Amino acid sequence: MTETVAYTDGSSLGNPGRGGWGVHIEFSDGRILELGGGEAMVTNNQMELRAAIEALRATRDEAAVLIYTDSTYVRKGITEWVANWKRSGWKTRQRDDVKNIALWQELDELQRPGVTWEYVQAHVGIAGNERADAIALWFAQGVGMLGSERITPSRPRSTPTTSNTRYLSLVDGILERHRAWTECERRVRNVRGARYKKVNSREEELEVVRRWGLRPEEIDALDVLNE
Repeated sequence: MTETVAYTDGSSLGNPGRGGWGVHIEFSDGRILELGGGEAMVTNNQMELRAAIEALRATRDEAAVLIYTDSTYVRKGITEWVANWKRSGWKTRQRDDVKNIALWQELDELQRPGVTWEYVQAHVGIAGNERADAIALWFAQGVGMLGSERITPSRPRSTPTTSNTRYLSLVDGILERHRAWTECERRVRNVRGARYKKVNSREEELEVVRRWGLRPEEIDALDVLNE
């Protein structure tokens, strides 16, 4: 059976602070769906949970779903802790209320047979995880630009990449810079030995090229983005 695969991520600029969540879904029939949202005063864990909830909701008609999260809090919670919390009336071992109980209950209601949860390490170049991270950060930053008085509860929606974000790719020793992830993905997908990384500043670009064994001057040879 072919699985639908979803990557989820959450971000908060401060903890609590302005937050965002992102989901990248690759359906078994080849469709791609991306969702995201933002809220004004949340924790990182709350955004990680919201991303997982929206991934389950968006894939509820799929028989087999593999969800990747870089949050051990989410993965252990849904696969280990929730069963005990439910038996104890949503209390911890110390008899305190479970933190983020409403989100956990929402996630538990959507959980079903056929859904598998896996942990994935963040920021190691895994395309789906990097994309979910970019969406979450875009919404977290967008909340700040809107102003807290205009923020409403998050709702699923498609999103572009934040304007400060770009992607570096290295294929056959040739370095390129991309404004959008889709451009970078087209270049590196299925290319043996290809490398890529999301960056948000020139300093990060320089760090990446040094790590890849290139000279810093090679950044100057790239076309300049409209910054």
